[in-house]
Amino acid sequence: MWNDIGYPSAADLPALFAHYYERVPDGVVNNRFDFFRQTSGEIHSDFITPEYSTDGFARRKWESTRGLGSSFGYNREEADDSYLSVDELVTMVADVVARGGNLLLNVGPAGDGTIPLVQAARIRALGWWLRTNGDAIFGTRPWTRSDGETSEGLPVRYTTKGDALYAIVCGTPETNRVVLTDVHARGDATVELLGFDSPLAWRDTDRGLEVTLALRPPNGPAIAFRICPV
Repeated sequence: MWNDIGYPSAADLPALFAHYYERVPDGVVNNRFDFFRQTSGEIHSDFITPEYSTDGFARRKWESTRGLGSSFGYNREEADDSYLSVDELVTMVADVVARGGNLLLNVGPAGDGTIPLVQAARIRALGWWLRTNGDAIFGTRPWTRSDGETSEGLPVRYTTKGDALYAIVCGTPETNRVVLTDVHARGDATVELLGFDSPLAWRDTDRGLEVTLALRPPNGPAIAFRICPV
């Protein structure tokens, strides 16, 4: 049950929640029934809903909510450069998932019900990226740490599933060698680049796990490695 902008002060919220859970036993309630103290109020909530933020909440389930642009809906006066770029959109998805959250992304149709090209192009590009790299996103859980970087300073987001670690490198490496700083793998580990079937050469160094690609990746929002087992 997703509420927004508070709830009438005279409402009997315990009765409302009891009525809801009786009919939807596995349902959840967000934190926006308490408008002024959404993250620390005393009103019951099952998950937190930060807006236009990817900062997670320790020990609380959370869901980041935002529009593709600065509006929750289509605003014909909004300039194209106010919308998330494809790179920013992919990085945001990686941020949220690596930090244990969900993403509620608003796509606002025009008055005739069509999705404007400025939004559709970005969503389609995200879909193409997920088609190759979705294994690092879908069904994963946070690792022991969410954020890292390569030796050349590119941001890295970590997720895990089963005995595999996924390293999502945001941006394009300058060479065909990527060092995941402070990450180490077992001697029998296999390292793969999602989208390619052949295992990659790798070695442990003092700086971290050095992975050698066949070629420098083409420019794009992010690449993802699978390291198994770790």
